[in-house]
Amino acid sequence: ATSIIGCTLLIGTPERFPGWMAPLCLVLGDALIYSSVNQVQSILFGMQMQNALPEGHPLDANGVTFAQATIIAICRVISPWATRKIAESGSQAIYGMAQLSVCAFCWIFFEATL
Repeated sequence: ATSIIGCTLLIGTPERFPGWMAPLCLVLGDALIYSSVNQVQSILFGMQMQNALPEGHPLDANGVTFAQATIIAICRVISPWATRKIAESGSQAIYGMAQLSVCAFCWIFFEATL
């Protein structure tokens, strides 16, 4: 729910809040999204560790940790570039819709795996 509130702050912000409020809403919206995504990532990592396969299997605790660290490192390299490309090619509304779609996809995926 917090990430959805953050996404609504991103969508259409310059039109709704002209002037100095638009950058503030952008920073606040991204902060809300980042904190909620970080919390969900921690919960999912705990679930991965609980359900890791026995040692020696590729999906044991070491393998899962390595895979997650690799994916996070790749995403940290790609995401700033992709975010700037989305913001430059469209508008802040397109950036907000991209954030909303990623949050919705993760929420649906999380609910489907429980």
